[in-house]
Amino acid sequence: MLKGGVSTPPFLFVSDTEKMIRIKRFHFKLNIQPRAILRVR
Repeated sequence: MLKGGVSTPPFLFVSDTEKMIRIKRFHFKLNIQPRAILRVR
Protein backbone atom coordinates (compact mmCIF):
# COMPACT_ATOMS: atom_id res chain seq x y z
CA MET A 1 0.00 0.00 0.00
CA LEU A 2 2.91 2.34 0.67
CA LYS A 3 4.52 3.15 -2.68
CA GLY A 4 6.57 6.03 -1.28
CA GLY A 5 6.81 7.32 2.29
CA VAL A 6 6.94 10.93 1.08
CA SER A 7 4.04 10.64 -1.38
CA THR A 8 1.85 8.92 1.20
CA PRO A 9 -1.23 11.00 2.17
CA PRO A 10 -0.99 12.51 5.69
CA PHE A 11 -4.34 11.10 6.83
CA LEU A 12 -3.02 7.56 6.30
CA PHE A 13 -0.07 8.27 8.59
CA VAL A 14 -2.32 9.84 11.24
CA SER A 15 -4.81 6.97 11.12
CA ASP A 16 -1.94 4.47 11.45
CA THR A 17 -0.58 6.25 14.52
CA GLU A 18 -4.07 6.47 16.01
CA LYS A 19 -4.51 2.73 15.47
CA MET A 20 -1.24 2.00 17.32
CA ILE A 21 -2.23 4.32 20.17
CA ARG A 22 -5.71 2.78 20.39
CA ILE A 23 -4.25 -0.74 20.44
CA LYS A 24 -1.81 0.24 23.20
CA ARG A 25 -4.59 1.84 25.25
CA PHE A 26 -6.83 -1.17 24.59
CA HIS A 27 -4.22 -3.61 25.93
CA PHE A 28 -3.45 -1.27 28.82
CA LYS A 29 -7.12 -1.20 29.84
CA LEU A 30 -7.37 -4.97 29.39
CA ASN A 31 -4.48 -5.47 31.81
CA ILE A 32 -5.84 -3.03 34.41
CA GLN A 33 -9.65 -3.01 34.08
CA PRO A 34 -11.54 -5.13 31.52
CA ARG A 35 -14.83 -3.49 32.56
CA ALA A 36 -13.58 -0.04 31.50
CA ILE A 37 -13.69 -1.13 27.83
CA LEU A 38 -17.30 -2.26 28.14
CA ARG A 39 -18.13 1.11 29.68
CA VAL A 40 -16.57 3.10 26.83
CA ARG A 41 -18.41 1.03 24.22
